[in-house]
Amino acid sequence: MQIQPLEAPDCGLNCGLIRSSAFKRSLHVAGLSGTELESLFRADRTRPDWATVAARGIIRIHCDEDGEAAADAAVPAYEVEHLDGGEARLSSGEPGQARLKADPCSDDRLLPGPLNLLLAQQWARQGLIPLHAAALRWRDQGLLVLGDRAAGKSSLILAALEQGAQVISDDWLLVGHCNGEARAERL
Repeated sequence: MQIQPLEAPDCGLNCGLIRSSAFKRSLHVAGLSGTELESLFRADRTRPDWATVAARGIIRIHCDEDGEAAADAAVPAYEVEHLDGGEARLSSGEPGQARLKADPCSDDRLLPGPLNLLLAQQWARQGLIPLHAAALRWRDQGLLVLGDRAAGKSSLILAALEQGAQVISDDWLLVGHCNGEARAERL
């Protein structure tokens, strides 16, 4: 996963690109800077100042296929999902929007619900699914390990490492198909 800052007239320095290396697909994000986007995917769990992000207004996310005009286009007929951390505005097959509350979540390790839902919806538009899971490559096979939080996925991954497995991720993954094969990429 690569994060790149973007400059766009409508959002100044608060734009970025999330590019999947495994799937060759991207999400364009207006309302979060490249640095803030990077912090969402870092293992150290630091997060943006959500009050500052909320004060800037709406976060817009669109796919490569939508083109550059999508960042400015109004979402035609969207459903509004009211969540603890704010609201997500979603429309099937269209760019989406999120508006966060100043204090969107009590656990700063987690993404605010509206942003999490919006990212998942935009990846899904491209045939990709974000999962809280672990994945590894062992004996030329890919293994996906599903389980609740604290179920032992990371312990299993550590044991597999001792046996020569290659870890893809022990937390969040982006899964899907590319060129006829199933793939997983660390989020």
